[in-house]
Amino acid sequence: MDARTPVLILGVPCFLFAAPFSPLVARPIAWQDTAHAEFDLRRCKLPVKEPAMPKGYSSTQIALHWVIAVLIVLQFLFNDPMGEAFESALEGELPPFSWAVWAHIAGGIAILALALWRVALRRSRGAPPPPEGEHSLTGRIATLSHWALYALILLLPVGGLVAWFGGVELAGEGHEVMSNLLLFVVAVHVAAALWHQFWLKDHLLRRMMRAER
Repeated sequence: MDARTPVLILGVPCFLFAAPFSPLVARPIAWQDTAHAEFDLRRCKLPVKEPAMPKGYSSTQIALHWVIAVLIVLQFLFNDPMGEAFESALEGELPPFSWAVWAHIAGGIAILALALWRVALRRSRGAPPPPEGEHSLTGRIATLSHWALYALILLLPVGGLVAWFGGVELAGEGHEVMSNLLLFVVAVHVAAALWHQFWLKDHLLRRMMRAER
């Protein structure tokens, strides 16, 4: 074997490996100067499809809406016996445990659970867009009233439970204030729905009568 053979065997691979990087042997590869070697990460992004806004509410959302509405009406009907029982408890007396008191407590717990379910559905499924041609001001009022309703139907049961089981008078006062606020917001909500249905005639109430995807 020639004495130069080992040198050639080891030297050729080293030369081929080092050539692109050595200025003495070859010009460094300028990837940025090679048009066909350009790699733009922005071009490789897959198109993100925005979730389609539903045309209406689902049957579950509609059922939750009406069940919560009925429970709220019943809560106001059983409000006086509950208030009397709470006042007796604050004065150190044994509160009168009637069926109306327990119905009010059970109704509040049911409203809280159903309201959480409804909020979760709204976040996962979404809500239909506002009616076509709606003024921006009335749209903002509608959005504000909707979120006020959600906040009140969540906070009212929590405040009532804290007041009753914790004996916190301040929570009871807050519960009463929020009850009055809920009456006002519900009145605005109902008036707006009737205005849309019978004055604007955009069939807005149909959304809460018939499920759509």
